[in-house]
Amino acid sequence: MEPLREPERLVAGEFRLVAELGRGGMGRVLLGVSPDGRLVAVKLVHEEFTQDGGFRARFRREVEASRRVSGAYTAAVVGADAGVPQPWLASVFVPGPTVSLVVERTGPLPTAPLVRLASGLAAALTEIHRAGLVHRDLKPSNVLLSADGPRVIDFGIARAADTGDGTEITRTGLVVGSPAFMSPEQAEGRRLTPASDVFSLGAVLVRAGTGHNPFAGDSALMTLYNVVHGEPDLTGMPEHLRELVELCLAKDPAARPSPEEIMAFMGPVPPSVRPWPDDVHALIDAQHAEIARVLGLRGTGDVRIGDGEANVTGTLLMRPEPPPARRRLPDRRTLLLGGVGGASAILATALAVDKLTGPSSRKGSHPTPSPTSPSPEPSATASPEAGPERTAAYTLSAKFPSYLTAVRFSRNGRLLAVGDRRGAVLLCDATTLEVTSPLVDGEYGTTGDVMFSPDGRLLASVDEDATLMLWDVQGRTRTAELRGLKEQENAISSYSLAFSGDGGTLALASNQTITLWNVRTQARVATLRQPLDDPDPGWGDLDGVVLTDRGRTAITVTTSGNLRFWDVGRGTITATIRAYPDEASRDVAVTSDGKLLAVGGAGTVGLWEPAGRRKAGALDLGSDDDIISLAFSHDGALLAGGSLSGETGVWSTRTRKTIRTFDSESGGGETQLSKAIAGASPSSLDFSPDRGSLAVGYDHHIVLWKMP
Repeated sequence: MEPLREPERLVAGEFRLVAELGRGGMGRVLLGVSPDGRLVAVKLVHEEFTQDGGFRARFRREVEASRRVSGAYTAAVVGADAGVPQPWLASVFVPGPTVSLVVERTGPLPTAPLVRLASGLAAALTEIHRAGLVHRDLKPSNVLLSADGPRVIDFGIARAADTGDGTEITRTGLVVGSPAFMSPEQAEGRRLTPASDVFSLGAVLVRAGTGHNPFAGDSALMTLYNVVHGEPDLTGMPEHLRELVELCLAKDPAARPSPEEIMAFMGPVPPSVRPWPDDVHALIDAQHAEIARVLGLRGTGDVRIGDGEANVTGTLLMRPEPPPARRRLPDRRTLLLGGVGGASAILATALAVDKLTGPSSRKGSHPTPSPTSPSPEPSATASPEAGPERTAAYTLSAKFPSYLTAVRFSRNGRLLAVGDRRGAVLLCDATTLEVTSPLVDGEYGTTGDVMFSPDGRLLASVDEDATLMLWDVQGRTRTAELRGLKEQENAISSYSLAFSGDGGTLALASNQTITLWNVRTQARVATLRQPLDDPDPGWGDLDGVVLTDRGRTAITVTTSGNLRFWDVGRGTITATIRAYPDEASRDVAVTSDGKLLAVGGAGTVGLWEPAGRRKAGALDLGSDDDIISLAFSHDGALLAGGSLSGETGVWSTRTRKTIRTFDSESGGGETQLSKAIAGASPSSLDFSPDRGSLAVGYDHHIVLWKMP
């Protein structure tokens, strides 16, 4: 959201325009404020459309048609003017990210929110069709996830179904609609009925539930061909909705269900004050804070932003906690680095990670260059030494000069953040695995792990002195240092970091201690110390931590096989479970919704339900080797575990069956891959946001395994 500069400040009727929300094929969308304090979204139509002599009449008709739409799942039109030099239309401003942004930043929606989205879209289409309209451009970027449910927006190319001539607001030769989400009849230029919107609804659900488009092609023309002739790709679609989506995507419009039938199929949706996952609500909160910034509001007054209402004479609630970040999975430095002290990396809130370019020094940062400045070349100490190898099954990086301790995907899947044993923090292209930006060149010490936050704004790293560095990714500057306790320095076991689900709390676990900070204020909020009641306290170091219940509960595993639950507020242990009697626990991971916990052991992974502290099953790797690294996919459908012997298994959390295994022989015969990672252990691993790849760090190499 960019505030308008003073020379640009405009008015549209009674609405004062203060910031640009976005741009589209029809024009700009601006944030406006009415005299009574309401917030509105104002679409200013591109002036080139006004060159068409019949445009203004068609625009007036569109406005009148849009005014007929009402209901809880649409944004009502509150004003318009077709007679001014630049026509405009204002509708209620609804804070919330689009479905396309949510999928890009946080991954596919879990089943329950996806059901809520399906029911809400069906309700919205019921109202739209009842008003005699066909939306004609229902797509992820035209669906908002607001705090109280989904909202369908932008009737800019909707057409009144009861107008005999079928005139539409467009230009000759312009394709109206989005190829990936339009119906076959729209792709072929045939007459549209409400059933066309139902087809688009099905395509939106696939995108929201899987992260990919059902008819994706290499070009717009190929996508249109797939829409008309191809079968949809429903890989990863929850079974509960698969049948419904198949009906919606029927080629024959008559075979598709009506919106009312879709609502009947879904059944009653339970009420909820927080209908979406925590990271989605964090994005909503962040937008509230951004609006406050644009409007110049400060302090803790009473501003209400919802249903287009805001008391702009007051002030906004304090800045929300940053969005949640996926938990950092610890590497086993005791096993893999011969007892050298470890380090870990963290993240707090991230937007525009892919724009990062220049380096920062270890104890300071360089001035931020202009956005157009070229990225500096990586230093010799940070750059790989040899060329990569790419096949259909994997991509092998060039050899890095130092042992890799951490590999993490950015939330948009375009970057990999890497830490190494010389203290470097690097950013690599997630396709080529080439270093693009060294944040820290690395001259001494160790960087244990790195992690990107859900919105991509911050990166965090931790060195062997238990110093956590928070980086502003967009500005490429270090924004804070958080000091762990003296007793956490030079940890014998791995450092482990975790964020709470709302992104507001950050935990560092090492040796016998957990330190927790408030991410926004950077204040230390709790210190938890491991009781010395293990059979061998020196062998009972903390070897992993996750946070659940919005940071109220910490769950740790120890090298003596204990699984412990902590009440963070009280600083007490509420339960201790012998996860692996007489065995070490090597790592712990939790799904983004906090409902499934994985604990690594000797050749097996124990699955637990954190809420009930119940064992939920076990996964077998087929050997007795210690499983030292774990990672869930963002949607929780897959779990990967790496063993000390070098084998990595991938399981389905639904069927509990092995999907794939990877090792040095997976490339087939004696290859560059087999030579590079033979005898190496997977110290760190992470799934790409779309689950299409698994990145694994092996000693001096990264391997990007392609998932089926």
